Amino acid sequence: MTRYDDVKRQLKRAPRTWAISGAAGFIGSNLLETLLKLDQRVTGLDNFATGHERNLDEVKRLVEPAQWARFDFIEGDVCAIVDCAHSKPFQWVADPDKIIAVVRRGHQVLDSIH
Repeated sequence: MTRYDDVKRQLKRAPRTWAISGAAGFIGSNLLETLLKLDQRVTGLDNFATGHERNLDEVKRLVEPAQWARFDFIEGDVCAIVDCAHSKPFQWVADPDKIIAVVRRGHQVLDSIH
């Protein structure tokens, strides 16, 4: 048994609540699908700047209705504290200035690659 199998078994036994920023993007939607199939509760946040609603539609098609019911979606920007404040999983933002700086830096790195 791999460590990944062990983690999946633990999550099935003791579900958690997860927050995914960029839930409608490629990585976010794949993570969403995996977590929902493990019967986790997920809150997703996306402003559709690069993500697509069709990715969420695909996840909905691939999971059971009861699993999809464990997903809450907020259309918003992780850089906008007011958007994060609408969801308990995103209220962990204890120091918004640091979080925003990290996100902006990540965007700068991605922009420099293109």
